[in-house]
Amino acid sequence: MLGLIALMRLCVWKLFPGGETFIKENGGNLLVAVAIFSAGILFIALKFAKREPVFRSGLETPLCLFFTAAAVSLFFTYDFSITTKLVLVLAAHLLFFVMLADLLSSQKRIKALLYFLLACAAVTAFFGIQEYFMLSGRAPLPSDKSLAVYQNSLYYILTSKRVTSFLGWPNVLAGFLMLFLPVVAGFLFMARNWWLRFFWLGLGLLLLGCFFLTFSFLGWLSFLLAISATALLLLRSRWKIELSPRQRIFIFAAGIVLLGLFVFVFTRKSFLGSLLPRVYYYKSALALLKSHPFFGVGYGAFRYASAPLIENRDAFSAYVHNSYLQAWVETGIAGCAALVWLFILFLIKSREVFCKVSGGKLKYLFLGVTAGVVAFFIDNFFSFTILKPNISLFGWLMLAVWAGLARQMLPPSQSVVESPLWSRVKGVLALGVLVLFFIAVFRMSEAVLVAYRADQALAGEDFTTGIALLQKTEILDSRDVQYPFALGVAFIKLYRLARSPDLIDRAEKEFLEAVRRSPHAYESYFILAKIYEYKKDSPRALDFSRRAALASPFEYQRDAQFIKGIF
Repeated sequence: MLGLIALMRLCVWKLFPGGETFIKENGGNLLVAVAIFSAGILFIALKFAKREPVFRSGLETPLCLFFTAAAVSLFFTYDFSITTKLVLVLAAHLLFFVMLADLLSSQKRIKALLYFLLACAAVTAFFGIQEYFMLSGRAPLPSDKSLAVYQNSLYYILTSKRVTSFLGWPNVLAGFLMLFLPVVAGFLFMARNWWLRFFWLGLGLLLLGCFFLTFSFLGWLSFLLAISATALLLLRSRWKIELSPRQRIFIFAAGIVLLGLFVFVFTRKSFLGSLLPRVYYYKSALALLKSHPFFGVGYGAFRYASAPLIENRDAFSAYVHNSYLQAWVETGIAGCAALVWLFILFLIKSREVFCKVSGGKLKYLFLGVTAGVVAFFIDNFFSFTILKPNISLFGWLMLAVWAGLARQMLPPSQSVVESPLWSRVKGVLALGVLVLFFIAVFRMSEAVLVAYRADQALAGEDFTTGIALLQKTEILDSRDVQYPFALGVAFIKLYRLARSPDLIDRAEKEFLEAVRRSPHAYESYFILAKIYEYKKDSPRALDFSRRAALASPFEYQRDAQFIKGIF
């Protein structure tokens, strides 16, 4: 069941063809969270019924600290709805880790899950390579100029020919593939016959080919640094890596190939074009740290908090491109410390396995999983994969696989005996919290599905059905700014056809509700300014124009130039 949830996470956005971006993103995150909480309720109930303790990997303390910091940021957030959703999604992901770490109690289960995940990675890589040939054969179109203004990320992918597959961004795809490339190498060295070796070699080349076509310089750098760091963990350990002459030649040749591909990506890279945006992101992040050094601006709220500081397109991003720094900005110093502590604790416990165990059948597999997770942690110094839900789930998943392998290799430790009463109290509390979380994400995901139906109805110009459905979403999710905003846009579209003044008043009411829900959202201020301009209410038009310019200077300059009127 958890393996199917991982597959669902990879391609759930396919359930929303033609939907708005916020519907796909929120819908994907929430539907996966609903599935995880459903599995979690069953898991805790079974544990409670059997009176079995949940396996502890030793990594729970920094994970709990990170979740607590994210939850506390709800009291300081710039956007309550976004932070609430992402905190619930984070809770689902950490629950996913806890369940998998407990359930991966045998070699058979670990290998079965890894086979399933590698099949998912292979399909992702195949479509990534196919995407490259599609991008290479695409001729420039006149509409590309408008993409450069309003869909800069899509324009960048089309012009740079960097593949994204199911993950939506080249660096995110690179972060996904680097988790699994070392695992394939581990299976390759464990193979005992030629046909298996050819199979694993072929799979490795498929993943490596797609990884190369992301042309992610920092992804490649993270991957090579992770291999070096994992090799350093082996120094003075009890592990004896016995390699045949053929295996030594293979490792030497693989090293030459990897360095050669890295150099090619290095020479292709436009460092100035990549460095300048990151300078802007870091500048915004440091400015926010100066004003919010301890508690942050809200988990997932960097995009709204940084908007008033941004004056050009290159600086516009929802991510700092350094997860540790962004964790500090969004969740305070405790959230950043928790992630750094998790990474260091992971290295310490990996070293413990290397020093206490002489190896065994699973040593190559454990090495591969360790290298993949190390690459994931290092990559987050330059990326955001631990914070972005569509990829972070796979990071927690591989961390759980690592915990399961470490459990198999280390001698069983003496467990702490708890009183039956305390064990039952914890079980009841855990079930209660999970049920509450399930109800919350279920209602939010229901609102997203209704919004998708409304979006489809409005696309077919069925305004009566579309508006009725959007009004239902406002009841299902009373904090999300997107629903009153979408309803206001629907009233404006209907006004263009019917020309009834009452529709403008209704649109105004919805955009004011959007401002109430999210005082930092630029789009509502801008459209309200246009509404009052149309109504010839100059004082209010000037007031909301000023608020829009303060909320996001770059977006205001862009839209003031390209949008002359909306009625």
